[in-house]
Amino acid sequence: MEVFLVGGALRDELLAQPVTDHDWVVVGATDQEMRAAGYRSVGKSFPVYLHPETGEEYALARQEKKFAAGHQGFEFETDNVSLEQDLLRRDLTINAIARDLEGQWIDPMGGRNDIEEKLLRHISPAFSEDPLRVLRVARFAARFHHLGFRIADETLSLMAAITSGGELQTLSSERVVEETRKALSTQDPIIFFEVLSSCGAHAILWPEIDLSAIPNSVRARITEDPGLQWAAMLHTQSADVISTLDRRLPLPSAWVQQAVDTMSLNPLWSDFDTLSSTGILEMLYQLDSFRQGERLQTASALLVLINDSDDRSKRVHQNWIEVLGWTRSISGAQVMATQPTLEGAAIGSAIREARLSELGTQLGR
Repeated sequence: MEVFLVGGALRDELLAQPVTDHDWVVVGATDQEMRAAGYRSVGKSFPVYLHPETGEEYALARQEKKFAAGHQGFEFETDNVSLEQDLLRRDLTINAIARDLEGQWIDPMGGRNDIEEKLLRHISPAFSEDPLRVLRVARFAARFHHLGFRIADETLSLMAAITSGGELQTLSSERVVEETRKALSTQDPIIFFEVLSSCGAHAILWPEIDLSAIPNSVRARITEDPGLQWAAMLHTQSADVISTLDRRLPLPSAWVQQAVDTMSLNPLWSDFDTLSSTGILEMLYQLDSFRQGERLQTASALLVLINDSDDRSKRVHQNWIEVLGWTRSISGAQVMATQPTLEGAAIGSAIREARLSELGTQLGR
């Protein structure tokens, strides 16, 4: 039994990036031997195990063979598979590097050289058998854009061929959303979408999104929260775009709500000084601010980031938070104390009028 550290951990180490996960490949072992050594099997499609002490993943070296369309149309073989055969099945050369327990590097695909050249290059024509790799390469391009990486021309050509061949349509919408979530957490998420556009995939995966309408201020990541980054990138799109995406894809409900709120607030937000009290109150009600005040706070804080956190945007944000505080302080109990005979809808109308009056008093308009 031989054990090798492989893939992302070595790539990130060579790039002087934080290493968060260690993946290991085991050559010359069987399922029975792994279990006897205390490893716990967790793989559904192929043999993957958790180390009994570290909890890190150890996988038996494997080969794969395409037998059906789609990302999951593969069968795997683990008997007598060498390390080199396992590395050959991987997507990019930079992900096909290994090192043994004595520190010896194994790099048959030239991944270390491609890291030096800052090149994302596929390993073999078998790359085109898995449509998920189109999204993965786009995500790696976004992740390493700030380091100067580019996609090899021949790899981009293969991505275009996969797209034109109809394989992308076999991906589950859940996988598309998951890859997008990861891309939104990179330093330059717009690169993910632009790469997909360059190989024709954007028109299939995100036909609703107008990339030209995404402002420069949100091309790079402005927040660690992928849902808020999504909202920032969509805040200049239409309500129809956001609702269509929501119907078509299994997006987290928080993403959709944040996108709707930020898009709705955006046209009026920076015009706070000229808005009427009625206009301000209507927006507060539109965002359900008196039951869910955090929605306004989140959308307004995001617009500060979108506007580069300059002094004016910070002041505008503070103004919106202040009017929320003034109007939320007016309760039904207060209104009923002065108008005890009110019933039903009349109570809500009176609360609204009291809030409008408070805004007029505080703002003088």
